[in-house]
Amino acid sequence: MPDHNLSKREREAGTADRAPRRARRRLLVLLALVAFAIGGAWVFRDRIAALLPARTEAPAATTATAEPPPALTVAVAEARPRPLAHVVTGDGSVVAWQELVIGAEPGGLRVAEVLVEEGDTVRAGQLLVRLDDALLRAAHGQAEAAVA
Repeated sequence: MPDHNLSKREREAGTADRAPRRARRRLLVLLALVAFAIGGAWVFRDRIAALLPARTEAPAATTATAEPPPALTVAVAEARPRPLAHVVTGDGSVVAWQELVIGAEPGGLRVAEVLVEEGDTVRAGQLLVRLDDALLRAAHGQAEAAVA
């Protein structure tokens, strides 16, 4: 029956009956979610325990005149085999989020050019790399200016 045929009192009575039902329904849904969460934690308790670090207790200080603790404290645990908590299988490629170019700068000089390839045969005295000498030229100019 449509609501427009009901009196105001009848419409209010109908919504008053619905409010406790909604509250009970919400409470039952909440209790079901809590029970589901507790059950899931109980089922996966071994996997959760494997993810947590092993607890180690620090030895108590024996005397008040003991040496201060080192700046870096390290917890030591016995290595033992444990089951792997998660296994991931998949196809694809691994790509770094950020790429960083790492290179040696002997004496603060950058490598400007590499003149040989991996596997090339080289002779004694052959030039292998060319270094960027901009820093050396600047230092030489400063030294000449200081002398003059």
